[in-house]
Amino acid sequence: MKFCKMNGCGNDYVFVYLPENPIDRLGELAKKVSDRHYGIGSDGLIVIDSGKEGDFRMRVFNADGSEAAMCGNAIRCAARWMRDEHKIDRDDFTFETRGGLRHVRVEPDSRPYTVRVEMGIPRFFGAPQGETAILTHYGAVSAVLVDVGNPHAVLFTDKICDGMMRLAEEVSQSDRFPDGINVEVASVESRDTIRMRVIERGSGETLACGTGATAVAFAAKQKGWIDRSATVVLKGGSLTISFEGDTAYMAGDANYNFRGEYQW
Repeated sequence: MKFCKMNGCGNDYVFVYLPENPIDRLGELAKKVSDRHYGIGSDGLIVIDSGKEGDFRMRVFNADGSEAAMCGNAIRCAARWMRDEHKIDRDDFTFETRGGLRHVRVEPDSRPYTVRVEMGIPRFFGAPQGETAILTHYGAVSAVLVDVGNPHAVLFTDKICDGMMRLAEEVSQSDRFPDGINVEVASVESRDTIRMRVIERGSGETLACGTGATAVAFAAKQKGWIDRSATVVLKGGSLTISFEGDTAYMAGDANYNFRGEYQW
């Protein structure tokens, strides 16, 4: 199996182009390649195929083998890879995901190499304005539930610390979410800057999460804390989240790690 490993803000994935690699048992494969000691090492596996409604189809598998609906950092990397490999000759094109059709635009002359992604229309779920109390060992915790093609629970705080991350880990495993949920701990530093850390469903804490950054910015905007654009600072780098009408857009880097072959 030929693969390419890439990362967006340090959120790293193994990418496989399915038309040239007829593989199966994708969940099992994701667990093997994600292992950082016995595999390639990654936050998950991304499988790219030919699209029907869009130019390409992207499937996202977490490090534990479960399938996610969408990944903002992965789709930026997939866009760069498909463009660089001349699988498409346009800078604007689309990916089908389980979270919906996503439009991307690569900016090959930018430094660092930047890809802009249409993230769709975020929505609250679970309660009006998404405000929900979740019971933990530390007591009831207030979370904002946001759907960005996949589910997120945003915990706003004045200061991000390890204690808050332990709380986020517990929320991610709450019985309230039998299918799991991504959890962000976020601090709004100004009207154009938010800092966050994330526990990703099926992968644990990662250096970045594009859909998570979108969920955080959406929740902050709805509360009136930011304007129509903000920089979200993550452990692995920064993403720019902006809104045009109700639609969210994300812009960030897309980087190569290495290429190789894996026996499967």
